[in-house]
Amino acid sequence: LLLLRTLALLFIILALARPLLHRSGFSLGARTDAVIILDDSLSMGRKISTGGSALDLARAKALEILDTLREGDGAALVLTSGREGLALTRRRQDVRAAIEAAFLTAASGSFASAVAQAEHALGSSSSPNRELFLISDFQKAQIPAAPVPFRQAGAARVYALPIEGPTDNVSAGPVDLSPRPKSVNHLVTVPVTLVNHGDAERGVDVSLSVNGETVRKDFVSLPPGRPLRHVFEYVPTRAGVCAGYVKVED
Repeated sequence: LLLLRTLALLFIILALARPLLHRSGFSLGARTDAVIILDDSLSMGRKISTGGSALDLARAKALEILDTLREGDGAALVLTSGREGLALTRRRQDVRAAIEAAFLTAASGSFASAVAQAEHALGSSSSPNRELFLISDFQKAQIPAAPVPFRQAGAARVYALPIEGPTDNVSAGPVDLSPRPKSVNHLVTVPVTLVNHGDAERGVDVSLSVNGETVRKDFVSLPPGRPLRHVFEYVPTRAGVCAGYVKVED
């Protein structure tokens, strides 16, 4: 009698839970395809409390996600830098190798482009269960100005996995050089736009390197939330092509 009462109660609970399970759109025991978006932008090189970098932790989390998939499930890897990842495949060892091989880039990263790639991968999936994982430190510099449309939202589960660390940083915008020819031993100005994405004033070292040599290094105080134009001065000492970059010590 006790067993019958327990079974009756269990059936009532399952009957009540059935609409909830149906609405979730997740089929238990069915095949799953997962797309992992991995942030490989420059800010992921920061050291965190584990002793490694944010990218090290992001790779570890991506591998943990991969290990939750079962035989027959598929996975894909998308990198926010725009570098080639890995298309949807059932060969999870290939995805594992691609995750382990991911490295830091100088790109700022684009969430909008990465989500578009993930959406394309999920759109080609025939599996009942589709999942999207976005692993990033979510820097303010790379957050899109407008919401990113995701047409697969009704058919996929979306998870955001933030990596620990401050959500603000300093970025350097395009270097706006004049197209006019330059002359040896004549002053050249190199303007660059710096942005402090935090909520408080920041002081940073900004340097200009030309042909592999640091030719100027300045300390700049940046107000929060708005761009600041900083100008370097450089005098070419020999003829030929000059190649260089601006680096922010953040």
